[in-house]
Amino acid sequence: MVAVLQLGNNKLSGSIPTQLGSLKKLSVLALQYNQLMGAIPASLGDLERLTRLDLSFNNLFGSVPARLANAPMLKVLDIRNNTLSGSVPQALKRPNAGFQYENNPALCCTGFSNIKECTESRKTVTDRPEW
Repeated sequence: MVAVLQLGNNKLSGSIPTQLGSLKKLSVLALQYNQLMGAIPASLGDLERLTRLDLSFNNLFGSVPARLANAPMLKVLDIRNNTLSGSVPQALKRPNAGFQYENNPALCCTGFSNIKECTESRKTVTDRPEW
């Protein structure tokens, strides 16, 4: 049983495996400060016990999966310093949550204080799939 997976600052490369979404007891997934590329797997939203997801300081691209909002216990989501784009799902706006989105120039949302407002041209991302 894996409850905490902290692999930050390990020079990991490649994409985040979608199979991590099957680790049902996982409460912390920390992959910050690596060289990970690709999209954020939507399967991470299936982790019912996930409280902290730190994917900051990588080379992730594409949109923020709407399924992340399905993780009911998620209190910390850090996706700073990637190349994410499109609109952050409104369902991820939760009171008192430690969500950090900064330094993703093409990322937007309506009603978040630390991210730019969406315009029609930024709302959708068609060149990269949501995995």
